[in-house]
Amino acid sequence: MVDYICSKGKYFVTGTDTEVGKTYVTVFLLNYFRKLGWKVGAFKPVESGVSETTISDFQLLSDATGENAKTLYKLEKPLAPYIAAMEDGVEIDIEKIVDFAKKDALNYDIYFVEGAGGLMVPVTEEILMIDIIKKIGFEVILVARTNLGTVNHTLLSIEALQNRGIKINQVILNEIIKTPLENIKQNIEMIEKFSNVKVGKVIRFNENLNF
Repeated sequence: MVDYICSKGKYFVTGTDTEVGKTYVTVFLLNYFRKLGWKVGAFKPVESGVSETTISDFQLLSDATGENAKTLYKLEKPLAPYIAAMEDGVEIDIEKIVDFAKKDALNYDIYFVEGAGGLMVPVTEEILMIDIIKKIGFEVILVARTNLGTVNHTLLSIEALQNRGIKINQVILNEIIKTPLENIKQNIEMIEKFSNVKVGKVIRFNENLNF
């Protein structure tokens, strides 16, 4: 079960780093709310490392929503969006991303935009992922690891978001590396104590994403 349930609305799913399981968590949430009968939507503005031999985040989100999830930029190289776009000769239009997200979200009960990489990943020569989050204006769901180092990474990410006036809905801890339960509890206590942000859910190692 989801321990802290979001209300109907619009959310931006970002992470403390790359490979923390943003797509995994977004799929988890989409499956949960779709099971409740809500109309769910997802948007992955930029995805790098897209090839014919890999299952893309876009496809996983599409499967979870029951329709084609939206994306604007599919880039071939597994690099930061700005570098991958340059390699592909693509110019990323930030205002196009922002406008699309705001308009598309109106069609759903609950809507998730999933970022690429962490908060400080460059998307263009001048714009970071956190700048896009600020422009879109949705509440943030911050995905973090459960294992050693997560308190530091999570508190730094929270501070960066709060310094820009971005509202954080919750932190979700994703156990990509098996972590003793006692350590997870300690991490939750420290994150909540020093940030005043709720850890709403822990997704355990290889937890079933279907309800």
